[in-house]
Amino acid sequence: HLEGSGLRTRALLSGIDELLRGAGASRAELKGVAVGVGPGSFTGLRVGIAAAQGISFGLGVPVVGVGTLECVARNAPQEARRVCVLVDVGRGEIFLGQFENLGATPTMSGAACGSFAAPGWNPTIFTTICSMSCWAM
Repeated sequence: HLEGSGLRTRALLSGIDELLRGAGASRAELKGVAVGVGPGSFTGLRVGIAAAQGISFGLGVPVVGVGTLECVARNAPQEARRVCVLVDVGRGEIFLGQFENLGATPTMSGAACGSFAAPGWNPTIFTTICSMSCWAM
């Protein structure tokens, strides 16, 4: 047993309640639960997915997994045809995804996706290079 391990779970669940209050919604109004399925930290994803499954089961609503990179890509301007998403995950590593056809279902192009070692990388330089050919976040 790790000291304080239950504190994070309580913080997550109380944070969800706070989010609902801020949106002026109640648990009973939820029609479904969406949860990030990665890329991300293994433990963080497990905790998030377990919480989503528990909420889904408790409320009797469906749960759906959402790819982290796709979720970010969907925030691109509608006129963007190609989107590069870069997430700095620390420890000298980045997650990178390139999406095309941002209509109803963005598709990840195989040209650039995955987890890469990036010791000493410079996000400013990457964003400048990437935005020459696509929208970058």
